[in-house]
Amino acid sequence: MEFKDFCKGIYDSVGRKRFVNHAHFITILFKAGGSEYFVEEPTRKYSSDAYQYKIFNGSKPISQIMKATFPSPIDKNKLFQFFLEYIDDSNEVTIINYFDIQTNDYIDVECICRSLAEQFVLFITSVNDKVNNVISDVYKEEICYLDSKKNSLNEKKTYQQTWKYNIVLLDDMEEQLDMLKEEMNTLFDAEHRYSVRIFPCQSSVEVINKSHNMDVDVYVLDVARKPSKKWQTKELDYFGRDLYEQLITEKPNILVKSKFYIFSRLPMAAIRKEFDGVDAVCLQKQKSSIAEMARTVKAYIDVLFERESSSLTSCLSEI
Repeated sequence: MEFKDFCKGIYDSVGRKRFVNHAHFITILFKAGGSEYFVEEPTRKYSSDAYQYKIFNGSKPISQIMKATFPSPIDKNKLFQFFLEYIDDSNEVTIINYFDIQTNDYIDVECICRSLAEQFVLFITSVNDKVNNVISDVYKEEICYLDSKKNSLNEKKTYQQTWKYNIVLLDDMEEQLDMLKEEMNTLFDAEHRYSVRIFPCQSSVEVINKSHNMDVDVYVLDVARKPSKKWQTKELDYFGRDLYEQLITEKPNILVKSKFYIFSRLPMAAIRKEFDGVDAVCLQKQKSSIAEMARTVKAYIDVLFERESSSLTSCLSEI
C-alpha cells in the first residue's frame, strides 16, 4: 500500500467537510501520531501549495527526517482516538469497502480505527515508501480479541450486551479542550466494564454535526467564551441556550437520553441568569481543575452503567 492510497481512503470516506483540505488533514494526522514537523495553523491559512499536499498525493514521500520526528514507540492509542473522532456509523461502510476489510455479521468502528492506526504506524516505522496492507488482517485480529474478551466476561450468560457511551466536549480554547480530552481518555482507558467514545468540538455547529446521528450520554459544554462582562455568558450564535434548544429540536429524545454538564469559568449567578428556566440542564459549580470535571463525568457514566447492568442482571435471572 502507498501512503497516498491510505490518505485518499480516509479523506474521501470521512467527507471533505471534516477537513479544510489535504494539507490540513496531513498536519493533524501527523500531530495525532506525535510529530510536530508540520505546525497546525488557523484553518484559513492552509495553502493549496503547501508541502503536505505533495505527501498526500504521493508526489513526495514521507522523508526519513519527517519520520524521525515521531516518538518511538508511537502512541497507537492517540492515533486510535484521532480516527475515532472522524469515523462513525455514517461512513464506516465506505471505509470498509475502500480498504476491502472483510467483515462478518457486524461492523465495529473501534476495530476499524485500531487497524488504521496500525497501518499508519507501519508507514512511519518502515524505511520503504510502500508497505504491506495490514488493515484487514488487524481488523480481524481486533474482532477476534473483542469476541474472546466478551465471552470470557461470563460464560454462563446466554445474553450479553456491550455498553458504549458517547461524550461530546465543547470548548473554544484548544489547549483546555485537549487537556480535558486527555484527562477523560486516561480515566476511561483503565475501564474494562464499558467503552467510551469522546468527541471534542470547538464550535456549537460542530456539536450539532457530530451528534446528529447518534445518542449522546453526556454533553460537556463550556459557556464562558471569554466574556467582557460577567453577565455576558455567550458571544456566538447557536450557543448556550440557543444550542440547547437546537439540540432538543433535532433530537426530541434528548431529555431522556442525555445529561448536560455546564463547565464554566463564570460565577454560578451569571450562569443561572443565562439558563434560567432550562430545567433539563444540570448546572455544575465552577471547577477549579479540568481533572475534577473529568472525574465528575466518569462518576456519572459509572452510575449509568451500574443502572443498566443491574437491569440486565434482573432480566437474566428471570429467563
